[in-house]
Amino acid sequence: MQFSASFLAAALPLLAASAPAPAASSGPIGLIAIHSASPIHLSSVNAAGQNFYIGKDTSSYCPLTPPLSCPPGKSTVISVFEDQAHPGTAAMDVFVPGGQQIYIRSNGALGYTQAHSASIPPRAITTGFTYTRPRRGAQFGTFDVSLPGSTGLLACPLGARFSGPYQVFVNLNGLKDSDVAGGKINKCISFYALAIPTNGPDAWQYT
Repeated sequence: MQFSASFLAAALPLLAASAPAPAASSGPIGLIAIHSASPIHLSSVNAAGQNFYIGKDTSSYCPLTPPLSCPPGKSTVISVFEDQAHPGTAAMDVFVPGGQQIYIRSNGALGYTQAHSASIPPRAITTGFTYTRPRRGAQFGTFDVSLPGSTGLLACPLGARFSGPYQVFVNLNGLKDSDVAGGKINKCISFYALAIPTNGPDAWQYT
């Protein structure tokens, strides 16, 4: 899943045209961060080390031989579910048996389970994920988190002098400086995430 900045920028005005359709299961999507005039604007949200980042490459693994039978593993693809069996849940879109569930750690960090394991951290949240279909005339929907007291997504800097790369957090009620990467919430950048449709799993599993 690769989109040029010019292509995405041209599509953004369409995102604001008319009311959104009701939420529904998303199918495979990639995420693009949107915050105009910020260093993260139009950057992809990537999975690495069981966390999500902006400014880091996707980290994946495939055990198949020969390697030519493996998917590319270079893009991060997820799915959001709104069906009765899995309301408000999300998972990595992968081939590995058992899948990889997405969750929110108690400190707000967005994460996902290790392959072949259903283990999640204590007090992690596994619901509240939302997908909104594209507005009429628009190309892209949006991904968000809707929980009591939460106010969207944050990109918190890991680099020196509060520069990138950025780790992705959910702005949970009561989030403190000590919870976020870099130790300063006021250095985090709020953003919303475009949901870019893509063609199914891009990775066997994410690492």
